[in-house]
Amino acid sequence: MLNYKLISSDLDGTLLDEEMHVSLENREAIRRYADMGGVFVPNSGRSFFEMSEEVRNLDGVRFIICSDGAAIYDKETGERIGICMNREESRLLFSVLDEYSQFPSIHYDGNAYCDGNVLTPAVMDDYNVTPYFYDHFMKTAKTVSDIKAFRDTMEEVEMVCAFFSRSEDKIACRDRLVALGFTVADTAEFNLEVFSARAGKGNAMLRLAEHLGIKKEETIAMGDSLNDVSMIRAAGLGLAMENAGDAIKAEASAVACRNTEHIVPYLLKTYVR
Repeated sequence: MLNYKLISSDLDGTLLDEEMHVSLENREAIRRYADMGGVFVPNSGRSFFEMSEEVRNLDGVRFIICSDGAAIYDKETGERIGICMNREESRLLFSVLDEYSQFPSIHYDGNAYCDGNVLTPAVMDDYNVTPYFYDHFMKTAKTVSDIKAFRDTMEEVEMVCAFFSRSEDKIACRDRLVALGFTVADTAEFNLEVFSARAGKGNAMLRLAEHLGIKKEETIAMGDSLNDVSMIRAAGLGLAMENAGDAIKAEASAVACRNTEHIVPYLLKTYVR
């Protein structure tokens, strides 16, 4: 019987290599772990359709946690467990965000939605959206012409990723949202990820584990970023990647290999029995 029955893995800087792919070594180890009876779960801040087809179609992966734990997708049944903000919560969130100069990417029903009128390199530079994220939005986001009207039609918002023109605005907005009961991942100098207090990577991982009859102490979680801290804390064994910052490593039980050194076979060799 496996000692660790569920592995929850961040994507960027953890499962993915520097070219944003899942290495052959990781793919083969995921399949081997599934054959052993284990449950391997990608757990990301991305919405479902922001993830590459390579990740969504990984052999041996049935469940995927998206939008910082706001949604759990079962690929086998097509069902989604939502841990989203309701209409009242999302409207409160938007009312606060609207007071600041910021560019939001809104995760809803598995997709990321952006204002197509401002999705240009010059405007993105004003909001401190890096070239990586701009390219990501251009490739994966759905654009709308009136983002405020469109968001008012949303019944459940998974998560909002907001980029700010000024770091002091981001800090002020973050503090207000935390005081209002939202969970906020302060992921970069000009960037916030905001979601329901019921969500979060750690809460979603534990909810899925309970659904599958897996105990907390039978779970492993690993990551490299601040939005991974909740699942590193929640897991039976929480690991920080070697390429993670010191603040992430301080939250972990141990430090694993670098993301370029194939984390899944490392886990099977080092921890899984």
